[in-house]
Amino acid sequence: MRIPVLLGICLGLLACYAEAKAVFAHFMVGNTASYNRALWETEMDLAKASRIDAFVLNIARGESMNAAQIENAFLAAAAKGFKLLFSFDYAGRGPWPASEVLALLKRYASTEAYWKHNQLPLVSTFEGPGNRDDWVGIKREFKCFFVPDWSSLGAEEAVRRGSGVIDGLFNWAAWPNHNDWPMDTYIDASYQRALGNMPYMMPVSPWFYTNLPKYDKNWLWRGEMLWFDRWLQTLHVQPEWVQIISWNDYGESHYIGPIRGDASLVALRDGEAPFNYVKDIEHGAWRAFLPYVIELYKTGTASLTKEAVMVWHRMQSKASGCHDGNTTSFTATHMQPEGKWDLSMRDGIWFAAQLGSAATAEVTVGGTVFKPDWRRSPYGGVGIYIGFVLTSNTGNVKVDIRRSGAIVVSVTSLKSIGACQEGYYNFNPTINVASGPTIAAKSPPINIKDAFCLQGTAVGEFADICTNLCSKYDYCPMSACMCVRWGPTQTKNLVRGPPGYPAPGRDTNWSGLCAVACSYGYCPSSYCSMTKSPDIISNVSPFTPPSCTSGRANTALAVDQKALATICEFGCKHGYCPSQSCVCTSTGRLNLANPSDYMGGQPGLQHQVLHVRLLCRFTCGYGVCPWPLCKSPPGPNGETIYIGPEAYATRTAKCPSPPCVLVMPSVTLSTATTISVPPYITTLEVGASQSGRFVATTTIITITIKPITTTILPVSNYNVPRGGPQGAQSGSLQA
Repeated sequence: MRIPVLLGICLGLLACYAEAKAVFAHFMVGNTASYNRALWETEMDLAKASRIDAFVLNIARGESMNAAQIENAFLAAAAKGFKLLFSFDYAGRGPWPASEVLALLKRYASTEAYWKHNQLPLVSTFEGPGNRDDWVGIKREFKCFFVPDWSSLGAEEAVRRGSGVIDGLFNWAAWPNHNDWPMDTYIDASYQRALGNMPYMMPVSPWFYTNLPKYDKNWLWRGEMLWFDRWLQTLHVQPEWVQIISWNDYGESHYIGPIRGDASLVALRDGEAPFNYVKDIEHGAWRAFLPYVIELYKTGTASLTKEAVMVWHRMQSKASGCHDGNTTSFTATHMQPEGKWDLSMRDGIWFAAQLGSAATAEVTVGGTVFKPDWRRSPYGGVGIYIGFVLTSNTGNVKVDIRRSGAIVVSVTSLKSIGACQEGYYNFNPTINVASGPTIAAKSPPINIKDAFCLQGTAVGEFADICTNLCSKYDYCPMSACMCVRWGPTQTKNLVRGPPGYPAPGRDTNWSGLCAVACSYGYCPSSYCSMTKSPDIISNVSPFTPPSCTSGRANTALAVDQKALATICEFGCKHGYCPSQSCVCTSTGRLNLANPSDYMGGQPGLQHQVLHVRLLCRFTCGYGVCPWPLCKSPPGPNGETIYIGPEAYATRTAKCPSPPCVLVMPSVTLSTATTISVPPYITTLEVGASQSGRFVATTTIITITIKPITTTILPVSNYNVPRGGPQGAQSGSLQA
């Protein structure tokens, strides 16, 4: 990686510092049907106590509670001196019409309770890049600061498509994207690099587990130390804003707000969760350390007057023998190689302590006492300590924090590790916190603004060099490394020599690291050299996690194996390889399907098995849609049957039970062909009444259509009427 100009300015300190910082929490309005104004005010009191500045109101189009609850929210915010902003959800119930967006902005975004950035209302989205052009008109009519989440595009493409429209970007990728990697800052770095001088909104989330088959969702992402690792990363990334995902999205298990009765858990009911994995599992303890970590992020320092300890864990060990609900570790819907849930989830106890000075931890699980070391600890003793114990013990859980042998603060989990819940593993964790007595205010001995990295890490081959650079040489670029501890400079008495270069065979991603490392005399020959070799420029980031590149059908699945083999071969080749339908046989760089082959989404496919249904929706979008494995419910013209390209070779496409609609695949030409259309000549007659008579003028108009060069010819659908032939053959399939 080349050292950018920005890094040259910021190299002496931990990071460039954004001064106008704020922390928001993502709030699902769809879960508030039973709210009144008083309950909104209660939510805002809790958020303010946690130092959260505003709720980001996620609103899906057409929700019945929108009008009443948005009004309640703004009335409550005005009364409490709290702030709100809109996130228009373009994915949940479809795109928002520009007119409806404008109506809400004009009604609420100019009020005192709406969050402003540089005097402009801050507006976000959940997805919706396909409606980019709408925002040109929206911003022309209503001035606002537009920071959408277009994460489906990736940072560079989102900036490219948003040119002239976006004012910044929010990134939804708050969770690890590979089984073997912890959460990193590489995606954050890609956003900051792509945005340049535009502001970045960074996501922070404590967890992710969802099992809502009706909503086509059933996976988990690795959590464990995610909540506190991510807050440490905010100190490294230094974004303009942080958005917590979420306050009340219960269906994805990352809520930090209270559960508001069964009425707030509508997503589990409507999403047909196999069991209620949220009820009676409060996550308010996640908020306990927010005042400290948010102040540290905003100002570079913070004070604490109470010591506290927090513990979180799952409620069943792997050996419990519960049903896993078919939940996978990671998800093919995000082009990730899937696996069994236990690839991401380890048996153990995780804990964190907010302390004014160093102390030790003692963890008791089912009567067995463990004395683990801290995995994260702050320089100078003041701040957040993090640790864990890996154990499959069952029983009650307790964590004691001791100093000089005496217990300073202790927490006992309200839920033990033991029996299954309605026969299932529950991957939603229980979290508990306890505080000790008040102490004299204490703050870290050094402000983050003046700090340097003291400890860091990275993934893959970069781990060794980043560990050394971050801990010894004041250099920990977040595009390659992750800093987890800060303090005074380590290079005060060191003398720098000439820079190094990537070793022969290493690409330019190593340039900045080797330049600094070798200049301090640390020049590992497997990565770096003092002799410059010709540059090798890679078009693939070394931090991009692998995707599936080939696969086959799961032969144990009781479906049409020939059809399954067809869609598994196509899906796995292009990164979409659900582990319960297919077997991934190789991984590597994501091989995206040709966008020009995309025929549009197929939301109507209704196979009763979730992973087959989702795979069919992906492959059918590219014309690979074998019937009857992949099918839609009958429409007004009967069954919709997607015909594969082999039909042009066999000259046959079948409709087993007319009526039906045969959706024909595009024809791929062997060479690029130019299609010319003759000019279209028409006449335009314009007339008017003059002196009591009609006078007309006729103009001849010639419409010229530019020739089109293509290798793809679309083919119209073929309707087979009721009583029609079951097979369309020969001439009807001539391409």
